[in-house]
Amino acid sequence: RGVEECQVGDGECATDRMGHGTAVASVIGGTTLGVAPGATLHSVKIMRDGGSGDPTWIAAALDWILRHAETPAVVHLSMGVIARSVLQLLSQVPITRSISIVAAAGNDGREVECTGATHIPPVVVIVGATDANDQIADFSSRGECIDLFAPGVYIQAASLRAPGAKALESGTSVAAPLVSGAAAVAFERRRSASGPSVKS
Repeated sequence: RGVEECQVGDGECATDRMGHGTAVASVIGGTTLGVAPGATLHSVKIMRDGGSGDPTWIAAALDWILRHAETPAVVHLSMGVIARSVLQLLSQVPITRSISIVAAAGNDGREVECTGATHIPPVVVIVGATDANDQIADFSSRGECIDLFAPGVYIQAASLRAPGAKALESGTSVAAPLVSGAAAVAFERRRSASGPSVKS
């Protein structure tokens, strides 16, 4: 299927049934847990309810977002390795608007194979995870293609268990949202900023 746009007021379309998206969103812009509580969050559901999916779905979602997003905007991808391969395709796409793309590096604990930084657009920030000792977390992907590291062990995030529930989460999927929140704050302070300037 192609991209399906949710109708205003449809509470079921793009619903998170796994909890991963809810946790990530709460760290980015949650009212009590978020780095940027004033940010407007939009749900873009790409994977199946169980978390599986296809890289072409990510590409289609990114294409839709880049065409329709109100700027400035931060696009967040906590999908690890599968997202990195798609982001390389964006090197052929000129992104001139105020958009920053933040992606989790992945949790395979290995060096990220990269064919050169030029293959990742300058608006993309790839984030690894550190532990409580400010060391690279054992599970975090690493290597010269990781732009920066953020805390990613036992991060407090929202949970689907009950209204208002919280949980401690670990992974680059909760490290990267801290960076997305910071990028949102940067755009709030300077709405005309470019994606590369926010990254730097």
